[in-house]
Amino acid sequence: MPLVPSHPLTRQSRSVNRRRQPAQEHPAAKERCRERHRCRQVAPPDRQISAAPGDTVNVTGIFLKGATQVSLTYPRLGIQAIAPATSVTNNSLQFVVPIETALLPFPAGIYDLTVLFTDPLGNVTQTTGPLPLAVAPIIQLLPAPVVVKTATDTLVTLTFSPFARPNQAVSLAIGSQSVTAQRFETNKNTLNFLFAPPLVAGSQLARLQIDGAPSQVQVDWTTKPPKFLGPMVTI
Repeated sequence: MPLVPSHPLTRQSRSVNRRRQPAQEHPAAKERCRERHRCRQVAPPDRQISAAPGDTVNVTGIFLKGATQVSLTYPRLGIQAIAPATSVTNNSLQFVVPIETALLPFPAGIYDLTVLFTDPLGNVTQTTGPLPLAVAPIIQLLPAPVVVKTATDTLVTLTFSPFARPNQAVSLAIGSQSVTAQRFETNKNTLNFLFAPPLVAGSQLARLQIDGAPSQVQVDWTTKPPKFLGPMVTI
């Protein structure tokens, strides 16, 4: 029996099938997937570079709608705090920096901030990548710092919050001089700082730093150049 040639359309279909390649995901789609739920910036209030406990912080990013919480972790000290996310939109949210209590350890320092998405039962379903947040120590000026000045040095006793841990690096800058805190063995909110040579007499700007997180500085931005207003320590 003579062979019957294949129909031309049948041959064409087979050829097309042979040439068909697996569908490739568009690069832009991959990028959108990677960028989903991303935080881009953390902004403390009043142009500060650190946020003090009790401050409202603004977080901007993309695909943030549906976020419920903000996680702040300090891996070196094994500390984590969770704050509710508020004013949530697709591109921003806010939260209040926790205040340390007897039940919530929350020292100053550099924290990893991530935004959490949870289900109705409170289980975390998605997170953003981390961004750094400096949580500032707060210098207490009431009562005023105690200053003892001699011919060779100046001893400043300063009270602040929250409590510093013995394994944290604590330093105080007054004017143009900076020194580390004198040794302490337990959690403290009052420390001694010995400046040698002695500090110059007068009212000077004080800046406390704990594990790289600086205390806030009050600035008058309406003047040119801007003017530092405090906190000031009288020497």
